[in-house]
Amino acid sequence: MAGRSGRGSEMGARILQALDGRPLKWLSVRSGVATQTLSNTTALGSMMAADKAARVARALKVSAEWLILGEQPDLTATPPPPAPEDRSRDSAATAMVARLMPPAGPDGRKRWPVWFHDKPVLEAVLETHRRAEMDRVLADLQERFGSRAPSRSSLGRFWLRLDAMFAAGQEKI
Repeated sequence: MAGRSGRGSEMGARILQALDGRPLKWLSVRSGVATQTLSNTTALGSMMAADKAARVARALKVSAEWLILGEQPDLTATPPPPAPEDRSRDSAATAMVARLMPPAGPDGRKRWPVWFHDKPVLEAVLETHRRAEMDRVLADLQERFGSRAPSRSSLGRFWLRLDAMFAAGQEKI
């Protein structure tokens, strides 16, 4: 067993600080990281895997750099321009969404969910497709976007359309 020394114990202390009195179970539900893993980090000083630390940081709304290293990211640095492949990914996402749109109703109008026009929400929905349980994804979307988040039924229908598209051999973006 690891003792309370080094980076694990420091990360555990930062997790507790960011929790601000909330229980580890709350963090476990929000992040998808097992309560035992969180307990090992906070009580025993064990290090957790980087992917889990990133999910914990996101759930706590802190930077991963701060959580893991205790350092704040340099917010004064100018971010690099997006790479050309990033722009092609955006156009691929737009084309995919166009294929996913529901057919016209009896009155000839297309029924587009409101969140389809909200690019940050749509991108988040595309990123989370089948990567976590729907309840966890919905909780995250509602926390991040509030009333702009899709309803459970709307998200379910969208995921089913994505599943059908991928099953038909169309590529993921």
